[in-house]
Amino acid sequence: MCACRMQMNFTVAIDFTASNGDPRSPQSLHHINPHQLNMYARALHAVGEIIQDYDSYVCSSDWSD
Repeated sequence: MCACRMQMNFTVAIDFTASNGDPRSPQSLHHINPHQLNMYARALHAVGEIIQDYDSYVCSSDWSD
């Protein structure tokens, strides 16, 4: 029987160029609404909830400029 272990790392990059629209506009995919997550944030949250259980430390980090 094999006692193999696998480590998974999850990295995300989001394109904040102007072609995605002004984040102040509700039509933008990057729209910032203090009352609800935008589509990007909802997708990242959903994926993160699943894969965090496969991380040895069960934590996440973010980097921004």
